[in-house]
Amino acid sequence: MTFRLLTYQVRICLTYLTEAGNTLDRESLYTIINEVTSTHLKEEAMSIADQLRQEGRQEGREEGRQEGERMILQRLIARKFGELDYVSQEKLNHAGLEELECWGERILDAKTLEEVFGE
Repeated sequence: MTFRLLTYQVRICLTYLTEAGNTLDRESLYTIINEVTSTHLKEEAMSIADQLRQEGRQEGREEGRQEGERMILQRLIARKFGELDYVSQEKLNHAGLEELECWGERILDAKTLEEVFGE
């Protein structure tokens, strides 16, 4: 087996272990990496781990921003139109960031809740 193929296989395994919904935590990942005997493979594995960690941070920031938009919009809607009914609350809970931002702009001019949601 060539070194390049082995490096590729390590990359695939680490990516799978961290992205496939497994509950592999950072400690376990580092334990696996430290068991690799080749210095080059260990460096490659650390590079992959760093990249995946950065992607995880980015996803966390995006989720936090989305949740913040949702909370602000919910407060604005409640203040302007009263508490949300179940259907509207569910719509708000399942909206993506772009949709929340759009609704956040619409609330400024909307006269009804339906106008906010574009119905």
